[in-house]
Amino acid sequence: MKFAVLVSDGQTADPGDAKEVHVYDENGLVEKYANPALTDPLRGIATMNSLTQRSVSHLIVADIGRPAFAYAKKVGIKVYSSKGPEEKGVEAFISGSLKELSAATEQGEHVHAPRQKRNILLAPLSTSHE
Repeated sequence: MKFAVLVSDGQTADPGDAKEVHVYDENGLVEKYANPALTDPLRGIATMNSLTQRSVSHLIVADIGRPAFAYAKKVGIKVYSSKGPEEKGVEAFISGSLKELSAATEQGEHVHAPRQKRNILLAPLSTSHE
């Protein structure tokens, strides 16, 4: 079984705002990577997609909005909420004291932290058909 924790500065975070994703298995931490939501317009959905690519089956978040929660349910990822230090969330999950969420914790509109600006260079389009 693999589980992931969404983390910013050592604290659990939301799918669209976490700086990093930490993936664990029964032996401990196996991978850390930058949260793709910070540069992808799909935000939390991009995070969920990265988890499915890594065969993660359980996720620990601080909060989660409806789109990301619905995606997680659709692909079979069980979601748990733990607010505070990452270590406390991991310990609570391993001990079985975290309860699986049955709905998103953020209802309605929610605000994400500003995204990093990206400089995109576009090549001019050619109008010739050579």
